[in-house]
Amino acid sequence: MAVVGHYNLAGSLSEPTHLADIFRVAKNAGADKLLLPMTVIGFMNEVPEEYLTAVMPVFYNNMNDAVKKALAL
Repeated sequence: MAVVGHYNLAGSLSEPTHLADIFRVAKNAGADKLLLPMTVIGFMNEVPEEYLTAVMPVFYNNMNDAVKKALAL
């Protein structure tokens, strides 16, 4: 599992960019799940099908949600 996203000191989430590259790296590293912020759902069409079949995206709403999902995976 790989976790993507960055919270700054003000508490807001910086959206990850270049999703296809993130999925490629996760796949090459052997991750089977990728924990992503919900804000990137609209950009999932950028990710090639071959990466989506290898690495399952799991979306989180906020940092607490991310921690809960990461621990449950």
